[in-house]
Amino acid sequence: MTIWILVLLCLGFGAGSGRAAGAVRTSIALLGTWIAYMAAMPLGDMIRPHTMTFFKTPTTLLIVPPLVVLILLFAVFCSIAQGVGFKTYYYYKYKTTDEKRVLWERLNANWGLCLGLFNGVLWLGIVLAFIYSVGYPIMLSQPADRSGHVPLHGQGPGRPEGVGLREICRRDGPHAGELLPRL
Repeated sequence: MTIWILVLLCLGFGAGSGRAAGAVRTSIALLGTWIAYMAAMPLGDMIRPHTMTFFKTPTTLLIVPPLVVLILLFAVFCSIAQGVGFKTYYYYKYKTTDEKRVLWERLNANWGLCLGLFNGVLWLGIVLAFIYSVGYPIMLSQPADRSGHVPLHGQGPGRPEGVGLREICRRDGPHAGELLPRL
């Protein structure tokens, strides 16, 4: 359920911000997100020695440098997108007719929504990859006898005899009157 909430938040935020920012800004931000994601690990390895002075645990040293690179590169591309967006806005505001400006704003907003959905899917993938990369070492660090697996049979009140389900099933079930197999 938590993952579905995360999916809805990422897609909703992507679509909303894409429509508000417009297609020009969102397309550059989408390209920047993709480049930042692809460059995060190689450039994160380059700055890892500098982060060793701040962080000591191995898990933190694996996660923080790529995350810092991702955020910095995304901020650079967002600032480029802001500049290009202002240029196109001022062009359509002062150099074209009002009819063309209104048509452009409508087209820009609608295409921004579509590109924003793609941006939301990309950020969802990034967030899920982060969750997986954090959870995998934690799962490996558990002792062998505590694997997190919960047996579903043979324990506690889950058996029909423990809570009286056998009599209810025998009386009201689809095969009323038949004997249930012994578990």
